[in-house]
Amino acid sequence: MEPTGYDSTVGNSYNTVYIDVQYEAEVTNFTLSNVDHGQTFEINENTQVKFYCRAQGNPLSKMGLYKQSEGLKTASNTNELEFTISSSECEDDGTYQCSAQNIHNAQADVRSLTLFVRFTLVAFPRPRVADFVWEKEGSRLDTWHIVSNDTDINILISEDGLQTKLSFSSIKQKDFGFYRVRVSNKLGQFIGTFRLQAPVRPHTPSNLQHFKKATVDTIYIVWTPAYDGGLSQTFHVEYREAGTSVWGETDVIAGNINHTIVGLNQDTTYEIRVYSTNVIGRSVSSEVITITTLKRPETNSDAGTVVGGAVGASIGAVLVVLVVLVILRRKFAVNCNVVRKIDFPAGQNVPDTDSPGCNAAQTYDEVSMTNNASHYDVLST
Repeated sequence: MEPTGYDSTVGNSYNTVYIDVQYEAEVTNFTLSNVDHGQTFEINENTQVKFYCRAQGNPLSKMGLYKQSEGLKTASNTNELEFTISSSECEDDGTYQCSAQNIHNAQADVRSLTLFVRFTLVAFPRPRVADFVWEKEGSRLDTWHIVSNDTDINILISEDGLQTKLSFSSIKQKDFGFYRVRVSNKLGQFIGTFRLQAPVRPHTPSNLQHFKKATVDTIYIVWTPAYDGGLSQTFHVEYREAGTSVWGETDVIAGNINHTIVGLNQDTTYEIRVYSTNVIGRSVSSEVITITTLKRPETNSDAGTVVGGAVGASIGAVLVVLVVLVILRRKFAVNCNVVRKIDFPAGQNVPDTDSPGCNAAQTYDEVSMTNNASHYDVLST
């Protein structure tokens, strides 16, 4: 196409648009950074252990690291979390979890790994079988009784003389408590202490709080789990309107440490608490927190009423103006007078005229009107 009438103009234009795509958080990697990858890790005692957890999500996540539901470390607005055990011990053996969650997650995304700590006994000269002694703490403080093989207890010692294991085929109440193993040779001895603990009721959850702003009918809460009593535990959320006495209750999905309470009333203050259960029993409830839902926004019906009222008022004003104008015109007409002039002979002056010497006879009707009066003066008469 050729331009006509004007010279052609060549140019270009561009603009930049940024699109922010948001999505829920997900744990993409949970591992030990200084050992082989996998879901189960074995390390030696006194080894440094570095946990590394990575997530993806937009916006950034709130992340947490837990050992069998016990909080170890948390961080907000991040997609990476690291935790280091400087020197591992037997007590570090267990299952660890990493969680990630942002505003788009209904529940936190969780990954787990299991850590085994190898307890290594190094001795030279190697101890004899008789040099391994297992003992159990007595009822009196600092008293220990030797444990021997019997029907329910089996003590094993490896052929190389560097490992020993105490196992139970059947656990009784009297078997729970502290145990220790003493290993000696000609140069000295080593003592390791362990605890065999009975399953108990879970401990009370703590740090209950909301992690996301409440809506008109929804509240979001999160908490820190406590010791599970050595058994799998389930969390329960209780809530009620402030000032009432009856608690409503909802169960939490297994493995989660947060919950969304839905179906609430708008602009209402709620009291909330959490407790945990296992097969042994129930924990004490956590401290109560209060959260208020938002008030539902007003609809546009009121605005329509205002507009309608304004339009109606305007129409009323127009009607008032029209009525005033009609009144003005009617008042003005009332003050007009029609007078028929009397005929006078020729040459006779007509009284009250501006031209006394005029000889012309008046043969028509004359309309006169009050002079020098405004419309408003007329209305006042």
